[in-house]
Amino acid sequence: MHKENYHFLVLGLIFSAFVLIGCSNNQKTEETIMESNTNDEYENSEEAAYETETEDDTNDDYEDDEDYEDEAVVDNHIDLIYKFNEGVQWVKNSSVNDLYDGYICVDKEGNALFSINNPDITNVSNFQNGYSFIETNDAIYEIDLNGNITNSYMISDNITFKTYADGQIWMEEYNSGFDSAAYIYTLYDENGKKLTEFSVEGTEPLYKIDYCGKGVWHCEQGYYCTQSDKWIEDNYGSVYFDEDTIVLDLRAEDSDDSDNTDHKVKKIMMDTKGNITEEDMTVETEWVWAAAYDIKDGYCVMKDYEDHLVSFNVSSGEIKVMDNEYAETINWDWLPDDLVFTDGRIVLPLTGKDEEEYIGLFDTSWNIVGEPIRCGRYELSEGRLVAVPKVLSGDGSTYEQIIVYDTNFAQVFNGSEKGYKAITPYKSGVAYVLNEDAGSLLLESVDTLFGSADDYPILDGAWKPIDENGEYLYDTINMDHIKAVELK
Repeated sequence: MHKENYHFLVLGLIFSAFVLIGCSNNQKTEETIMESNTNDEYENSEEAAYETETEDDTNDDYEDDEDYEDEAVVDNHIDLIYKFNEGVQWVKNSSVNDLYDGYICVDKEGNALFSINNPDITNVSNFQNGYSFIETNDAIYEIDLNGNITNSYMISDNITFKTYADGQIWMEEYNSGFDSAAYIYTLYDENGKKLTEFSVEGTEPLYKIDYCGKGVWHCEQGYYCTQSDKWIEDNYGSVYFDEDTIVLDLRAEDSDDSDNTDHKVKKIMMDTKGNITEEDMTVETEWVWAAAYDIKDGYCVMKDYEDHLVSFNVSSGEIKVMDNEYAETINWDWLPDDLVFTDGRIVLPLTGKDEEEYIGLFDTSWNIVGEPIRCGRYELSEGRLVAVPKVLSGDGSTYEQIIVYDTNFAQVFNGSEKGYKAITPYKSGVAYVLNEDAGSLLLESVDTLFGSADDYPILDGAWKPIDENGEYLYDTINMDHIKAVELK
């Protein structure tokens, strides 16, 4: 992610809940319309919203409610959006008469799958491994993609949850007395089965437990691998699995031969079952191996070799030093901390001879792909480079455009021409956009390129999802077959 101070979305999450929405008279419509309402309430609040029109008899659960018997149409407002993951997203909804208040799970075709109307909900998570967690002050519930509550865990003064991922959850219990005080941590799988447990003595809880992916957890006690029910006491810090094996560390080994130009490197790896292996490698280039680096897609990038960037193939040991004509144009002050290759590509900030900001797209051998463009804000994820380049106008001034490129630096679409005023990076094949209907207050509170792929899983309801070609995923949310879910 480009190193720039983003103006984060704060006001948008607050004021959207206060939008007043009038009722429609269309008795045949049963769907959520993405177009912004143009009534006075919308204009005065200067914000965009989805609005829902639905018949009162769309669900048998509501057929006996006399309050809605004669009311054919209900207008709803989407307050919050929880980004797509595994093909579905949550939307937080509020309606004039509370008929469809709560959280609705929606797929990429715009079908409302199920809803939960419960005022005690404090948070919901996106779906991972087919499960989402629903938080209240008294309990946390696990729900699957079919809308079934599969597990629940009670919360009390001394029991709460620590974290959760992929349908697994860590519960934290504090027990104390005159002679003892300790926190007990218990991990449960998606079926509610206890997997492991450990305790921490004292009155201070564990700082955090990280999920590394592939059923591997990390905390101060080491790594726990659910596939093998195995604890690994070695502690290399938080690591994240892309494949079934990950490189935990790369260590330089001293050479006995001072005349030898080759350098020894020890590669330490761990699989998802906790098996650790070591491999000795010989490389031709020396640099500071202790420097911070990230590994992704089989490569890591080093930044501390004689003011050059170095790519290292962790499988073959092949090293590529960036020493081409673009090496001297790198803007080192704007290099992101998490400098990694994504889909065999990396974006680097450059400085042109005109002393303006540019970006260049490079492959794993540091060959440039396409030509540099004048741009200061960008994000590469999932095969899509979202950029906000500066375009020269006829009078010599510049203005920003939203343009999305593929990994060959070919333009996929121009978001500005589609009327998009702001965009998020892609994740799970989806980006989110704001158009002019969002209103000036919301648009002024966010940057044109908002956040990174892993930032802000929750957005204001005015954001609209688009596909990889820049088209809206759906025009309406279809409420025809929505299922009501009760937390119990």
